[in-house]
Amino acid sequence: MRKWMASRFQHYIKRALALHRGGAVRKDGLTLHRVSTRLEIAWSARDVHPWDRGDAPEKKAELMLKQAMEDAEAAINGLFENLPQIDAIEVTVLEPGSKNIIMAGTVHRLSSAQNGSSVKMRLMNWGIRFRSDMFTT
Repeated sequence: MRKWMASRFQHYIKRALALHRGGAVRKDGLTLHRVSTRLEIAWSARDVHPWDRGDAPEKKAELMLKQAMEDAEAAINGLFENLPQIDAIEVTVLEPGSKNIIMAGTVHRLSSAQNGSSVKMRLMNWGIRFRSDMFTT
């Protein structure tokens, strides 16, 4: 199904480059050499679970970051799985209720297959960078 969707997407691009729609006499068109699609997406991280909101601020920040990393990994994998025509995703994750960036970067489909021993390592291998003060301990 993924191959079919990708070929269908490429078909629409080639059709747009053909330039001979609407009864045009010339049958030559533009020659497609390369196509790359990029998705830009930003979301707010989820806040900690209500049960954990009474914890110390450092503990809450640690829990929120752990959840944000797990969510980012799942979202990126889900986007690549459900959007086969996308080659790269520019991701920005914001603090809950804020415009402060927690993590950001561009993940390419091929790099998302790289593994690491932890979620943080996988995200870093994929091209995601974290705000410098997020890992102070």
